[in-house]
Amino acid sequence: MTGVARAAAWSTLALVAATCSATAFAAVPDAKASAAAAGKRVAPAASSASATASTPAAPVEFTGKLEPGKTYVAEVAFDNNALHIWRPVKDVQVPRQHAWTIDWTNLAAFPALKTQATRAKPQRFQFKVAGVDVSSGSPVVPWTTIYRCEVLAVEGVAGPAASTARRK
Repeated sequence: MTGVARAAAWSTLALVAATCSATAFAAVPDAKASAAAAGKRVAPAASSASATASTPAAPVEFTGKLEPGKTYVAEVAFDNNALHIWRPVKDVQVPRQHAWTIDWTNLAAFPALKTQATRAKPQRFQFKVAGVDVSSGSPVVPWTTIYRCEVLAVEGVAGPAASTARRK
């Protein structure tokens, strides 16, 4: 009896899936067919979905979370004391027991970021998160998250110099 019920369930599932996919294809009309029916000429241009995908998204103000593919604007400061990297002024929110770092993939394209005067003050980066790598290996900090980011633009921020004094 259970074998018959199982077979009936599978056939019902297959029927529902076939109906849903046919409905989804029927719901999206062909632009050329619709235009021909209306007597209009359609230019052979790229679809709007591919045109939207090729244009970069407007940058979003960084609030703590970094997601792959998104473009952010954030105030960053050079960490002269610990890792000697550019870090966001706002805290990066990662899951519990995760260490994190940002791998800026193209800092060489911005030579002004190497000068001591530039490193002394926060900068405003526009950047895109190209990818996120999560790995494990240490029993003390079981997870490491590396955000691979591409800098798109850098703008100086007027304000006090970042603290570079070492703690004793």
